[in-house]
Amino acid sequence: MDNTKPQLLEIIGQREARISTLEQEAEQLRQYPPDPTEEIEGLTDQVETLTQERDEAVQYRTDTEPRVQGLNDQVETLTTERDDSREYRTRKDAEVEGLNDKVSTLTTERDESLEYGRTKDGEVVELTGQVETLTGERDESREYATELEGRIGIADGRLARIDE
Repeated sequence: MDNTKPQLLEIIGQREARISTLEQEAEQLRQYPPDPTEEIEGLTDQVETLTQERDEAVQYRTDTEPRVQGLNDQVETLTTERDDSREYRTRKDAEVEGLNDKVSTLTTERDESLEYGRTKDGEVVELTGQVETLTGERDESREYATELEGRIGIADGRLARIDE
């Protein structure tokens, strides 16, 4: 019996809610005018207004369609130009990258060449010093040889006089 009491209360609550809803619907029906002519006229006015708005919208669309098509054509042209510009820029970026690589290579080669030149300059300075030293020694050797030739000449002269 305990289970049936809550079920009965629930059924009673549902019935009361349904009664309340039906009373509200009855009240709404009482507010409608008994003659539907007013409602028909109101609906007819709404149909006429909506028909006029539709006709205006169709006319507006007809008037604006060429402009919209022109704008679509402009958008397509600009899109094509943009894409062409991007492709051109991409090609130029690749060319610039190639040139940057060449500049980097040439800079490295120049730096290596300058370093090689500095190394060779050092070698030239060293060899120049050696040449100057050898030239000095040669000159001293010539002077000594000349001096010896002079002494030999004197000694030959003495020997010749002694032999005579």
